[in-house]
Amino acid sequence: MGRFTTAVAVMALAVSACSSGSATSTSTPTAAASMAVAATAPTMTPATPTATPLPIATPVPLAVTVVFDGKACTWKGVRDVPRGTELTINMVNTPAATKATGGAAFVFMHVMDGVTWDQVLAGRGNHDANYVPKWADQAEMIMQTPDNIAAGDTSMTHQLLSNEYLTICATKTGPSTVDTFPAALLYIYDR
Repeated sequence: MGRFTTAVAVMALAVSACSSGSATSTSTPTAAASMAVAATAPTMTPATPTATPLPIATPVPLAVTVVFDGKACTWKGVRDVPRGTELTINMVNTPAATKATGGAAFVFMHVMDGVTWDQVLAGRGNHDANYVPKWADQAEMIMQTPDNIAAGDTSMTHQLLSNEYLTICATKTGPSTVDTFPAALLYIYDR
């Protein structure tokens, strides 16, 4: 506030010096002039901080499709998604995929921050059905089985709160083994 008062006083003196008619005259501020300007300067009151929390964003619905053709798992949708989004994934097995493999399940899982697509591709392949990569969080894993999909349960909805998620198509290759086909690595950002 002191700087504001000083700035107003200097401006007032500069204006009065310029309007005196003499371009060469120099005025020296006096204590009386400074006090007069300070008395007329507006008083500024600092804003009182409030403890009102930021509003919580309403979840935004978003639907995407994952298509498995027997050889590749294709994600059809955005990959950068705002935190809190309610994502609905619709799984589609093409007739060729169903004929060749019996159809794929899809797995949607939270992965640790910083996981790259190269790491995901390195983990692709035939695994034990209970296999969970070191960089994945099994606690936040959702799976749709081919039987569920065949019965018409072809979608799932999940609210995205973590930083990264991975979607994989998985086909059964034996009594307790699956082949995995990565579809997309999703990055979640704050709005």
